[in-house]
Formats: sequence, structure tokens, C-alpha cells
Amino acid sequence: MGSDFPGPGGLGVGRRGPRVGLAPDGRRLAIASEGGAVELWDVERREPARSWSATEGMAAAVRWSPDGQRFVVLRLERDYSSSTLELFEPERDVPVRRRTIDGRVGALAWSADGTRLSAGASRETWSFCADGEPLILQRSRFAAAPGAG
Repeated sequence: MGSDFPGPGGLGVGRRGPRVGLAPDGRRLAIASEGGAVELWDVERREPARSWSATEGMAAAVRWSPDGQRFVVLRLERDYSSSTLELFEPERDVPVRRRTIDGRVGALAWSADGTRLSAGASRETWSFCADGEPLILQRSRFAAAPGAG
């Protein structure tokens, strides 16, 4: 499922607090703290089910795949010079994949089957494969609009 990020500049960055994502089945909630840690909560039991250690970069978004098998945490460097995507599978002890992109990612979209993730950064769009290697499948650059600098 694709979505645009709310708030200033499209990401909601500038507002403090954790970023959250509710799994499609409504039973799990992924929370990425501003400090970098990620927790997975069991909504019915109202308790944490798993956590991952803090990593660098402030959390900007959490998005679940449509099939609920994985979620991605988008992190931004404080100066917005780069963005990092961390792919998690709830049963794994560490992120399954991590990819850093130059520039600020402003949009994320999962394919309907949850196997591909696209990230839009500045004038670039990146497509990633959620299963298998390599993580990055293609990179395309949009041409500038006529008259744009």
C-alpha cells in the first residue's frame, strides 16, 4: 500500500515522538522511537512481543507490507543528507535488510503482494526486492521538468 507522509515536507519530520505502524491484521504494532530502538507490540495482550536495538538516524516512518509478513522503518540523518530503510521480519533478531540512500526519502509504497518496496527520494525512485538478493533491483532518475533548474 502506498501512502504519502503527513506533515511538513511530507514526512512529519520536525514533530517529535515515535513513528508507529499497525499491521494489516490489526494484531501487531511496530513502534520506532526517536532514539532508534524498534519495538513490536502485541495489541491484544497490550505488551511488547519483541524489540530491536537502537540504530542511528531519526525514525520518520513505519510501514507494514500488505501481507503483514514484514515492515520497513525509514530513518533520516539529522541533516537530511541520507535516508536508511531497515526491513524487519517479526521473527528475526536483527533487521533482514538495511539500505542507505543519498537524499531524503519522501514516499514509500509496497507492491500489493508485499514483495517489492519503492522509495522516492528527491528526483530518484528506488525499487527493492523484499525477498532475496540483491536488495536493490533498479534505480531510475526522473527527468527535470522543462524550465526547472
